[in-house]
Amino acid sequence: MAIFFLLFTVSFTARSFYVDRTQGMIERMRAAPVRPAQIIVGKALSVFVYGLVSLGAIALITSLAFGADWGDPLAAGVLCLALVLSVVCLTAFVIGVARTQRQAEGISSIVVFGLALLGGNFVFLATAPAAMQRLALLTPNGWALRGFTDLATLGGGLGTVVEPVLAILAFSAVVGGIGVALAPRAVTA
Repeated sequence: MAIFFLLFTVSFTARSFYVDRTQGMIERMRAAPVRPAQIIVGKALSVFVYGLVSLGAIALITSLAFGADWGDPLAAGVLCLALVLSVVCLTAFVIGVARTQRQAEGISSIVVFGLALLGGNFVFLATAPAAMQRLALLTPNGWALRGFTDLATLGGGLGTVVEPVLAILAFSAVVGGIGVALAPRAVTA
């Protein structure tokens, strides 16, 4: 559930970008010596801080209060970092693709719920059909769930999460690259 709620930050941040644009905040930022991509990255980085704090708080509280085993703390932390980075890149993507606040809300809803459905946040993937298990590996949350499950059940350290982290980073590079490439359009529109 932590991953699912983390995905909602895409919507909140993309929406706030368009509110800022409507209120003239983005225009004032453009008056400074910054590039459009820097404005998008700055906005998306707020997701990074929020995501790390929220996942860290959930890990700490569930471990201390409920005895949850997240596996090796370093490996779980690296997996959390990769997941939060993917959400930052998804935020930049939604801001780059949308042209209005309403579009940002709609696109982010499609992205969030699409990823949640495909990635296994609503179903137990181990009992899902093989095709759905393969589809989950096209999503960063699907890889994160796989990594967290492996850490908690198989144990191990960083070696356990190398493949999920690399897959999440590859997803992030593609989606974030598109978001940064579309940044000038979002900022100057």
